[in-house]
This record gives sequence, structure tokens and C-alpha cells, in this order.
Amino acid sequence: MVTILTGLAINSDEDSERTPPISFRQILATLFEQTAAGVPVPGIIPAPGTPLLVSGKPSAMEYLVKAGWAVTTRTGQGAYIVGSLTDITLTATPAHATLNRIDRIYIVQPDPELTESGLARIDVATGTPSGSPVAPSIPAGALELGRKSITSGSTNTQQGSPYSNLAPFTRLNLGPILAASITDQQNIDAGKINGKRITSNNTGIAPASPAVGDLWADWS
Repeated sequence: MVTILTGLAINSDEDSERTPPISFRQILATLFEQTAAGVPVPGIIPAPGTPLLVSGKPSAMEYLVKAGWAVTTRTGQGAYIVGSLTDITLTATPAHATLNRIDRIYIVQPDPELTESGLARIDVATGTPSGSPVAPSIPAGALELGRKSITSGSTNTQQGSPYSNLAPFTRLNLGPILAASITDQQNIDAGKINGKRITSNNTGIAPASPAVGDLWADWS
């Protein structure tokens, strides 16, 4: 016998038999696109609107972050799902008079079991003004939502170069849909447009042996 992590959601008088947080996170990770078993792809969870989009304010030194949720991770810990139901406004440090800097906006869920402190938060890491500015570090396990180069003398967070390093989206782990698994005529017909077959994948590679007129949708 080989024991494995306790599944969802087990309670017991014995501590060792209860579902520990790491089991929750690793099982949650399987619901999302993964790089390996239980290792989720970090990113923003798709939702209506522009979840966790970072932008500037034309009249103030403030960053605006839209409401939304994200998957973050760190080695062996599964999926941390963290986010905000409301839009967030972050106050930015005033620009230096003569030097540029780089700011990074991020979301993070600290884990006390990993000796991390603090609350889940959306925050900004303010770079050091310099003639050759570099991006500041962000906390362990954080997901960078966006990056902004603040030029000297700036009076708001919208002017200057566009926001960069915007966080990617993660995806639900839907797995492949095989033709052999579609048995009813309604679903077979739903996979056609004007009688032409539709193939959908996220590999960037065209399907093998397409017929003339077949359609291919790639969402990678």
C-alpha cells in the first residue's frame, strides 16, 4: 500500500486523516490547465469584462485594477485562487524629478505554512529611480498583473509608455474532445457549419488529414 494525499473533503477525529490545505490546492489545480499533474498554469481566470486589468489614471498617481480572480502557485503547493470582487485603486509613489523607475503591480496570497506573513492583497512594488531603472522584486508566489515605466516628472500613471507584462489568462482543464466520444447526432451536427467539420485545439498545430472545406479554430 502507498498512501497518497487525502482527497476532498474528509473530516475526522484524527488530524492525520483530515484533508489538509495542500490537498485542497493540488486538487483545485487539476481543474485548471497544468504544466504537470497538480501544477497549474498561473494566470487570470477568464470572466466577463476585463478581469484584473491594470490601467492608469489620467489625473492622479494611481493604478486601477479591475475586479477579478487569479490562480497563483509555487513549487509543490497546487493552486492558490485569489482575487477581488470589486475594482481596486492603488496609490503610486510620486515620480522622481530627474530619474525614471519601473513599478510592478501584483496579486499574492501569502501562505503561513511557508512562513509567509500578511494578508492576500493587490499591491504595487515601487522601483528605485535610476538612470538605468530595473524592475523591483515582488513577493514569493505573486502573479504580476502589469508593469509601468514611470518617467521623471510624471504627474499621472497614464502618460508615457503603455503598460507591459500584463498577466496571461489561465484556462479550465477541459481536456481533448474526441470524435469517438460524440455519439448523438445533435452533438455531431453541432460540430459543423454548413455541413463542414470544425476542429478546435490549443496546440498551434493544424489537424492531420483535413478534408477540403473543413474549419480549424486554434485558441492557443
